[in-house]
Amino acid sequence: MSSISAALGGAHSFDIDGKQYIIRLLTQERKVTFQRLLESRARRAVMEMKGEVTDVEWKEAWNSCVQDIAGGAYSFHGTASMSAIQTWGGLLSLGSVLCFDENAKRNVTEAEFEAIMLERGEEVNAIVALVLEESMGKNRKRPAVVAPSAVLETTSSDIM
Repeated sequence: MSSISAALGGAHSFDIDGKQYIIRLLTQERKVTFQRLLESRARRAVMEMKGEVTDVEWKEAWNSCVQDIAGGAYSFHGTASMSAIQTWGGLLSLGSVLCFDENAKRNVTEAEFEAIMLERGEEVNAIVALVLEESMGKNRKRPAVVAPSAVLETTSSDIM
């Protein structure tokens, strides 16, 4: 464990309005949770287009989705996952996997993480980036998280 990891104790906590939150290390279990979340969204997106396209187009989309899942596109270091993390929505998804509400004793929802980011985006984004670096070490492929300026310029209306 590096000196930064030792100093963080494997995670980093912060308070907002008397509530304590912890950004936890990215473990294999959390990577899989994020992967399953992205896979589920991909399947749901294809299912929702079923009535809007021809059967042939839908089967092609479904087969492509299944191939992407089987090919690891949604695994944590896969192409779809790396692309997702660089978006506001992807950051919120990752945040919901990493951020723990110490008061409620559960992970935060994406909506809760969005509120956290809108209130303390630069600080939390820096913590997430640090925790990712500490989780994966210096020589591993790390995702680029959304830049603090992009986070601060994004509002709920931009997402809706």
